[in-house]
Amino acid sequence: MFFIGIDIAKNTHEASIIDIYGKLVSESISFSNSVKGFEKLKNYISSFDIDCDNSIIGMEATGHYWLSLYSALIDFGFNVVVINPIQSDAFRKMYIRQTKNDSVDSFIIAQIMRFGEFSESSFSNENTFALRNLSRYRFSLVDECSDWKRKLVAILDQVFPEYSTLFLIFMVLLLKNFYLSIRFQKICFLSVLLLLLSFSLNVLRAASVWIKLKRLKRPLLILLV
Repeated sequence: MFFIGIDIAKNTHEASIIDIYGKLVSESISFSNSVKGFEKLKNYISSFDIDCDNSIIGMEATGHYWLSLYSALIDFGFNVVVINPIQSDAFRKMYIRQTKNDSVDSFIIAQIMRFGEFSESSFSNENTFALRNLSRYRFSLVDECSDWKRKLVAILDQVFPEYSTLFLIFMVLLLKNFYLSIRFQKICFLSVLLLLLSFSLNVLRAASVWIKLKRLKRPLLILLV
């Protein structure tokens, strides 16, 4: 069984491989955070007859830089474990040389995988992860808008302190006009209703006269005369 530790960075990662006895199989390798770098790591692992069945890969959840590599290794079929950096910091204190460099960090992560003394970080599914990122971005935009509003109000308070009173008067006038327009709409509606009612009464009167003429059976012109 082989244990692979990867120290995550922004542009370049570092990987170390140890065997079941904790001995380094080879010197650590650095590779870029890109597709070519991931292929380089895969070829490096395969050169020691290591595959997904006889290896465990461990890495730290450092910011968001580990996501691309994690996805690539999962696609390659490897068993990947993501741990919290606090666990590796605690394990590093066991060593006499408490130095921090990429080679030592990747070796320590590999040792943590060998001892099995770690708690694996849990992840949500892809849709939930994307929705959470979108929600965080939305909240950041809302906070940014609020910050710009506060900055704008601070500037207005310095160069135009009367703006709040001006807008208050404008709102009062607007509401007053709006109220008057509503009253005007009600008056127009009542006027139209009265017109329709009078028209209906005239129609009823004309109909009643027509019925009476029909009953009398006399020409309309004679009655009009």
